[in-house]
Amino acid sequence: MSKKVAILYGVLGGTLRSRRFRQELRLAGYSVVSKVSDADIVIAHSAGNFSLPQVMAGKKLLLIDPPYWPEKTVRERMRNRMRRHTQSHQLYGYSRWYVIKFNLVSWFYMLTNPLRQWRIYKYAHVFNLPDVLHDQQGILVRNEDDDWLTPEAHVILHENPNIKLVTMPNDHDHLWYNPRPYVELLKQL
Repeated sequence: MSKKVAILYGVLGGTLRSRRFRQELRLAGYSVVSKVSDADIVIAHSAGNFSLPQVMAGKKLLLIDPPYWPEKTVRERMRNRMRRHTQSHQLYGYSRWYVIKFNLVSWFYMLTNPLRQWRIYKYAHVFNLPDVLHDQQGILVRNEDDDWLTPEAHVILHENPNIKLVTMPNDHDHLWYNPRPYVELLKQL
C-alpha cells in the first residue's frame, strides 16, 4: 500500500480547511507530504485538479469533484454552489459553528491570495477532464449534490478503464466535514 499522500486544494482550500482530513489520513497510516513529487498518491479536490497535468507521472490519483461540467458555465456553477452552501446547515446537518468557521476560512483564502483565485477562475473555462485522465490510474469521486462535476461523469470514463467512478452522498465540500469515507477509498488504490 502506498503511504505518502499529497493534497492539491481548490479555490478556497488549504491546510486550515483540511485539518480533519489530514488527521484521518494519519490515523489510517498515511503520511501527508507537502511536495507532490514525494507522494505516491495525489488527492486533488475541486480546482486542485487543475494542477494535475504537471504532477501526475507515476502517481495514483484520488480526484474529488473536479470542476468539469461542459454544459454549464463557470458562473452558473458558482451561483448554484453559493446557493447550496448557504443551505448546508439544513441540508447536510452541519452545525452552525462549523458553517461559520467554514465561511471564515473561505474568506481568509479568498482575501489572502486573490491572484490565485483569478487564475483558477480563468483556467476553469478551458479545463478538460478527459484529457487529464488519459492513461491515468485512480478514483474519480462525484458527490451527489456537487455543483462542479457533471452528473454524466461516467460517460468520460469509457475511454479510460483505469479510472473508477465512485458516487458519494452530500455536497462538494463534504470531505472536509467527514473525511473517513474518502480516506477509505485510498485503500482501493
